[in-house]
Amino acid sequence: MGQAKQTRFHSFKRIAIYALSAAAILCFSMLLLSRFTFKNTPGSPVLKHIDNGPGSNADKNKANAGYADDNSDKKETNLPAGTDMDNHLDALAIKGQKVAYLTFDDGPSPKTTPKILSILNSYNIKGTFFVIGKLAAANRDLIVAEKEAGETIGNHTYSHDYNYLYQNPQNLLDDISKCSETIHSILGPDYDIKYVRFPGGSFGKKLEPFRMAVSGAGYSFIDWNSLNGDAEGTNIPPDKLLDRLKQTSKGKNTLVILMHDAPAKQTTVQALPQIIEYLKSQGYIFKALG
Repeated sequence: MGQAKQTRFHSFKRIAIYALSAAAILCFSMLLLSRFTFKNTPGSPVLKHIDNGPGSNADKNKANAGYADDNSDKKETNLPAGTDMDNHLDALAIKGQKVAYLTFDDGPSPKTTPKILSILNSYNIKGTFFVIGKLAAANRDLIVAEKEAGETIGNHTYSHDYNYLYQNPQNLLDDISKCSETIHSILGPDYDIKYVRFPGGSFGKKLEPFRMAVSGAGYSFIDWNSLNGDAEGTNIPPDKLLDRLKQTSKGKNTLVILMHDAPAKQTTVQALPQIIEYLKSQGYIFKALG
């Protein structure tokens, strides 16, 4: 091989080596970058946190299936009487009598609501069901059954989606109106919906504009001053629910008791006879709101 050819050959060889080396470095760098980016991208499989809260895809899937999230009312664990509750309690009180108003939120549910209706019927007690509109639409027969049993039906918004409802007061008003329309489509336009209950309650300064908007639109809303604690966890044992009821009802002559008839609240069903028996032993009578 001539000198010139040898020189060109070695030059080409060096260039090829440099090019391959640069390509290898580039590929390695891209691999490291992609792994770092993937690892820290929200929603990637390597992340341990999964958002199943209100408004998430998981929550929307449950809503489309016609079920309320078992943890959707975790905010409903507060015990302060709530705005205007003192006035409500004065109006609901019966002179010289202890009275308990049993209320059930987040239904209707085929798994839970019929069992609660059966228990109430066995004691000849009437309660109040604050229904979610989308679940009422999916379980129209249960809304009819509640009415025929003499229960009171209240408005607990259509979507029960905290993120949507509390973006602004108009969202809450629209959702309340949609729930009322749904109830009236089932029970007739003349059915009198006495009360609205805010998901999570109407407590707190941040909700003042929402309370004003709801009142301004002509709705009456009501919270609670006692609860069984079934929103404070999952599958809470019945004896714990009874203990929570005893704790939160102590020293009160008029009780508006928060419970739930969402699908997963099976221990609420199990505890209900014990709660009723305890309240009877303390001298309470039972009424429905409205």
